[in-house]
Amino acid sequence: MRPREYSDEEVKRDVESFFLDDNHWAYKYGTPTPLCNPLAPYHRKQIEIIFESKYQHWVTDRAVTSLIQEGFLREQPFQLPTIGLNFVCRHDRKNIARATKERAEIVRAYSAPNISKGTGDQAEFWCLHLFRSNSFNIVGRKTKVYQGIMWTKTLHDLDFIVEKDGIVYGVEVKNWFPYVDDDLYDIKLEICAHLGIRPLFFFRMSSYQQIDKAKNQDGRVLIFKSKIFPPGNEKLVRNIWNKMRLPVSIWQDVPPPIVRNLLAYHASVK
Repeated sequence: MRPREYSDEEVKRDVESFFLDDNHWAYKYGTPTPLCNPLAPYHRKQIEIIFESKYQHWVTDRAVTSLIQEGFLREQPFQLPTIGLNFVCRHDRKNIARATKERAEIVRAYSAPNISKGTGDQAEFWCLHLFRSNSFNIVGRKTKVYQGIMWTKTLHDLDFIVEKDGIVYGVEVKNWFPYVDDDLYDIKLEICAHLGIRPLFFFRMSSYQQIDKAKNQDGRVLIFKSKIFPPGNEKLVRNIWNKMRLPVSIWQDVPPPIVRNLLAYHASVK
């Protein structure tokens, strides 16, 4: 069920409470993270993700901007070699340079090219496992051709094309913290429409607008919520959760709710 709509003022007061009350709801889900508390610094994209179960990313960011303008929060830029981060903390907090640097180093670690590639590959691996273990046929990988029809408008392709019971799906997998860029998303939908197949996208998270667009094309976006890391990254995953409360995991198998959601969607269209 889609969460109810909130006014900008309600969202702003909720985010404000996050920086005042260590019993705030956003500290309560999952295992305890004492290093994430109202006194800690948070980068702006991080706050969007922490609040995403209630608000879309840009709604939370709008609230943060308002709290900065009101003087309740202050903003501190931090430049990594290839990433610019904007941390915020309560206006009365002093001596946060060490905590900010520590968290920026975690972002640098999980944003490294080898880790980014590994998380992308791992999500695709589990997606393939999900299809094969549920009797879907893999028609193509990294492809933009189906039954002689080719996508030529751009250089983009689909991660997979799969089929079961005569129904064909164009599959895209994105294991990212932010939402997929709308322009890229629309291209993937357009590829599916051009090839005459249903869009079936597996994303860590997606906006309601993107979810609706897929449904309007008789497709689906299946959400897996946590960024999936390959085995061997246990220490990094613990650091990301304990110091940043970002949703991360190392899967031993595809979680049953994802299997159920895929099979329920397929049953509804076959």
